[in-house]
Parts: sequence; structure tokens; C-alpha cells
Amino acid sequence: MFLPKWKFLIPFMLLSKSLLASHASFFSLYIPVANPQANLMEKDGIELRKILISSFNMDADISGVTWEHKVNSPDDFLRGKDVNLANIKGLTVEAKNYGDKSCVVTIDSSQITSDYKDNELNKILNYVKQATKRTIKENHHQCKIKEIKIPKEATFLEYPKPLNLEKSAFSIFSSYNSGIQEAPFLHDTFYILGYNKGKIAYSIDYETDPRDMVHIETFIQDLVTDEIVWKHEFKKEDNITNINFKSFWNENHKTVIDSMKDYNITLNNHFSLQTDEPHYRNDTLKLTSKTQKEYYKDWGTQFVKSSTLYLGSKEKGQKIIDTKSYNDSQLLEREILGFLNIEKGNRRIAVIVANLYRGWEGPPHVLGYEIIGASLSVGFKK
Repeated sequence: MFLPKWKFLIPFMLLSKSLLASHASFFSLYIPVANPQANLMEKDGIELRKILISSFNMDADISGVTWEHKVNSPDDFLRGKDVNLANIKGLTVEAKNYGDKSCVVTIDSSQITSDYKDNELNKILNYVKQATKRTIKENHHQCKIKEIKIPKEATFLEYPKPLNLEKSAFSIFSSYNSGIQEAPFLHDTFYILGYNKGKIAYSIDYETDPRDMVHIETFIQDLVTDEIVWKHEFKKEDNITNINFKSFWNENHKTVIDSMKDYNITLNNHFSLQTDEPHYRNDTLKLTSKTQKEYYKDWGTQFVKSSTLYLGSKEKGQKIIDTKSYNDSQLLEREILGFLNIEKGNRRIAVIVANLYRGWEGPPHVLGYEIIGASLSVGFKK
């Protein structure tokens, strides 16, 4: 007796489907969270919380300790907020030979980029270790823990902190907001390194989406001529998981600082964006910008063709401090964010300019920054 061919196909298809299917598993793990009722450095400022995750990866209950974990809350302020203190850029927790007697879990904090103070970061890392130990025990594994930290000889380094430009930039360009809560804009990260006698040093950590790379450039700029007198470029396109500004600084700080010394610039990271009107002696000044745009039918939008920046004085008139022309740049807007008080007596300022470029596939659009020097005392015409 022969069965029809389709009767053989049914069990074969079912078997094939079960063999090829991937199955996500549920895991329990512990993460460190801040106690909302206490200061981070207080005795009960950090708590270990047990959570449930789902993943296709067998060792997710180890690596998951550093993942983003958003809270589900009726409170609008807390809803969707990442509460995992271990979700720090550059921190990794990875298992090798997981499920075997030779299992080793490595907690690597050597490439961390963080705004936490040293004592806060050390406390968080201690809780990360506790959370990892507790997770290993609960899942009945016999893993040794290995820690990789920043070498002691590198702990003397003063890491530059980024200049906070995003609040002002997001506000100025609010009409271009993507509407995505986690990414209203993509943006470069800007670091001021120091200033002396007309020369300013700074670094830009570029937003490289969609390319998988890290691109950081460091400049020394003459604020009288706006000429770049020294430049250093850092690029990594492969294995960038643990590459960030902090690891760049670990590797290149000596080159950067030695070049700054050539212009008598010492590392000084204590600048902040000023958004009020600049003053010089009894004179009040005002920064303004003007752009001309052209409509591009293929893109269905207007891009900037030219941009001029002005500095006006109540006493002395007005002057152009910068003018640029663009071709096929996909520049949506160019606006002044504010300035830096860089000199005693406030005779010269560094004007911070934001450039908004169209995103790779539309929103979120990309914010880039530049510096333009301006004297508050000379060059005006009525």
C-alpha cells in the first residue's frame, strides 16, 4: 500500500520546523538599582533587585547585568526610565566556558566612560560584582570571577568631560525633533580641553551612525584667524565594543597634552556654555545668524546654501564674524548656541555654533558643533 506523497511531507515539514526554530529562554538575574529614597553614597543608596529577562543567548543571565532595564510605573516621571546602574558605557560582564567547570566571568571596567565620581563608580562596580555572584549562585554555576580595571598607573589621568550643548541645541531645533523619546536627535560630543592667548584646544567625538566605528578628532584652533594650527585624528572601525572617548584618552592623552604645551595650553575642562548676551566693559553685544536656503526636489526639503554670523555692539555697530557657503551638504540649519568666556576681562569669546544635518534616512537628524572666535573690542562698523 502506498501513501500519497503529501502524507510524507507533513511530518517532515513539522520535524524541519522544530529543528530550525530558535527558542528564547527566560533567565533570572540581579541588577543594582538606586534607592529613590536615599543618596547613592548612603548605606542603603543601592539595592540589588532580581528581574526576569528573555534571550536567545545561553549566557544572557550573566551579560544581562549591564543591559538597559526600563521600569514599568504608573508615574510618568519614572515610566520607561532605565534603572540599571550597571548600564554604563564601556562596562562589560562576559562569561567564558559558561556551564563548564572552567567557567570564568570577566567584569571589565577598564574602558568605562562615566560622569560618576570615583567613589560613586567604585560603589556601583562593587554592587555589579555582588549582583554577578548572586546570579551565578542562583543559576547553579561554578564560575570564577575575574576583574579588569583601569591600570593603577592610569588612574592619575584627568578625563575631560563633555561640554553640555544638547539642552540648548534640542530646544533651538525643536521643530526637527524626531519624536523618538530615546533619540530626539543624534549628536556629536564636544570636549573643551583648554585655552591660552587666542588658542583653544578641543575634541569632537563624532556621531557615526549608521557606520560601526569610533571617530574622534582633536584640534588646536587660532581664535583670531579661526585657522586649525594642529589636528589629531583617531579612528577605529573594527571591534569597537570597548572603544570610546575614555579609551581614546588613555591611549592618546600624552600626544594631545604635549601638543597643547607647544601653545602653552594647559588642560582645563571647566568651561560652560553661556546663552545670555555677552558684555565687554560697559558695552552690551548680541550674536545673530542669517541663512539662505535652496529647495531640493529630490529630497523634498530645503538645505542651507549660505550662512553668516554677526556680532552687534550697541556702542560700535556690527561685524561679520563668520560666513560659509555649502553645496550638497544636506545641512538643514546652522544656528548660534551661545559662547564660552575664555579670557579674563572677556575681551575675546569662543562662539559655539550648531549644525543640523539630515539623518541618514531622515529623522533623527544629526547635530554637529564648531567654534568661531570673536573679539568683543575691535572690528565693528556702524
